[in-house]
Amino acid sequence: MIASYAVLARIRANRGAAVDAAELLAEGVKVAERLALPRLHAAVASERIRQLLLARRIAEARRVAEAMPDGSSTEGGLGITIDQIRTGALAAVMSAEGDRDGAVALLDELIDDLQRRGQFRARLAAAVQRVVVLEQAAHRMAAERALADLLGQVVATGLRRTVLDGGPDIATVLDRLLAQAATRSWARAHPDVPRDWLAGLVAQARDDPEAAS
Repeated sequence: MIASYAVLARIRANRGAAVDAAELLAEGVKVAERLALPRLHAAVASERIRQLLLARRIAEARRVAEAMPDGSSTEGGLGITIDQIRTGALAAVMSAEGDRDGAVALLDELIDDLQRRGQFRARLAAAVQRVVVLEQAAHRMAAERALADLLGQVVATGLRRTVLDGGPDIATVLDRLLAQAATRSWARAHPDVPRDWLAGLVAQARDDPEAAS
């Protein structure tokens, strides 16, 4: 059901149907509230926040974030997942509001928690989001180092989509890394990230609707 709303709404937004996407997400929230499905509510709200921030509707994104469900009211792993989704969404809003240091600190806590729990894919997504915040804060070298350190894991696991979902800021950092990948220092520091592989990822990012958002 999460895929039916959040993923379909993202596809519609990428095709330029922003109004249809917003209506679908609003419907998803109503369904989640009616059926008492807090994880669906959190996932749909997170996607709504992502789309609002792309449209620079920051105040509205803040209101959606503050209305997200709190995982403390749900027992077990479901509550933890809800809190993880909420934390990532709040970090995105904080970064858009200009509190990049606060956003990085929040994401660092989330990444550590995901690492302890062995949730590799979610940890990678949070680490990619951290790169985005660093890039938005004009910490270019820190963003490059952080993303370069993640790419070896992406080569090993094939989780390209998790990186591409970072959007246009990730595509920008990837472009700069590709320029570095022709140097000997890159080969020494990142032997597990071949230049040809990175060039393929950059090409995919340039053609990807997420990176063009």
